[in-house]
Amino acid sequence: MVTNLPYEVKRLIYNHVDLETLKSLRLVSTSWAAVGLELLLLPSFVVKSYSLDVRRLSDIGVCPNVSSQAARVIKTIKFYNSVGVFSLGVNRLSRST
Repeated sequence: MVTNLPYEVKRLIYNHVDLETLKSLRLVSTSWAAVGLELLLLPSFVVKSYSLDVRRLSDIGVCPNVSSQAARVIKTIKFYNSVGVFSLGVNRLSRST
C-alpha cells in the first residue's frame, strides 16, 4: 500500500471504510495512524465501567502522539453510575511523569 499519499487522500479513504478496516489502516504506517486517530477519538470520553474506562483513558496518555491528539479532541469526560451522569469539562489533558 502506498504510504506517501497526501493527508487529504488518506482522509477520503478513511471516510469510506468500516471500523475494522479503519483499525487495520492505522497499522500501515505512522502517517496512516495519525490520520485515522482523529476518527477514533470523540469530543466526549464516556466512563461507564470505572476500572476499564479509566484504564483506557490512562493508556491514551502513555503515547505522546495519541495524548496530544486526544487533548485537542476530547472536551468532556462523562461518568455514568447508578445515580446519573456527571460531566467534567476538560480544558487540557496532561500526563504527569
